[in-house]
Amino acid sequence: MRGAARIAYGSATVATPAVLWRELVFRLRKSPDRQPIPPSSLIYEVVGHGFASLYYDLGRRIVGEMTDTLRAAGVDLSRIHRILDFGCGCGRLIRHLHEHFDAKLFGTDYNSRLVAWCDANLEFAGFATNELLPPLHYAASSFDLIYARSVYTHLSEESQALWFQEMLRVLDDGGVFLFTTHGDAFRDRLTAAERQQYDADEITIPAGVHEGSNAFGTFQTRRYTERHMPKELELLLHVPGRARWEQDVYVVRKKSV
Repeated sequence: MRGAARIAYGSATVATPAVLWRELVFRLRKSPDRQPIPPSSLIYEVVGHGFASLYYDLGRRIVGEMTDTLRAAGVDLSRIHRILDFGCGCGRLIRHLHEHFDAKLFGTDYNSRLVAWCDANLEFAGFATNELLPPLHYAASSFDLIYARSVYTHLSEESQALWFQEMLRVLDDGGVFLFTTHGDAFRDRLTAAERQQYDADEITIPAGVHEGSNAFGTFQTRRYTERHMPKELELLLHVPGRARWEQDVYVVRKKSV
């Protein structure tokens, strides 16, 4: 299926009269935050459809939920001054951070096309392209908060371990890392053999897909995740996916030396 056809198909799966009307109004007016909106082709790469209004609204909602989770974990948002969006895509989340934080913003992603759009259009933050494996283009102890939504969900066991160490390097002492995984809410998507592996607290990776792509999905229990986190990271809060196919959220802190 070619690019335009994929976008049309993905959009058709979520299209309702209300969504179509909201999209029309959204496209005719400037976005509420007065920032440029990515083209549908880039939105599709991030969320699997081309609707700018859904992309914007969901991003704003996710950032609101993320800040609520940080507060619930005991994180003082006023003490966060440098934030990294690890896996920033085309800016779906970072564009909403100013509503909750007074901080310098940075974004990095494996997809150079998405980063190029952010760099050219979202002037309030600095952007860089990373490779599938570390390091990042930042000095040690650069950030008070790093978040990685739907990033560890696409990394193998070996890559997760390497990126945990890289998060430790670029986090300041006492810095916070928020990341998500495919947990119990995704168990019914697995085959019987994969469920058996998942239930044994092993990372579960469907075969035949290239790591780093959205189609490469990893599934892991809380027990697995905690067992494989570096000892230098302290778990502050785990929020399991409450609805079907909702990702687990972990908030961890780099221990001060």
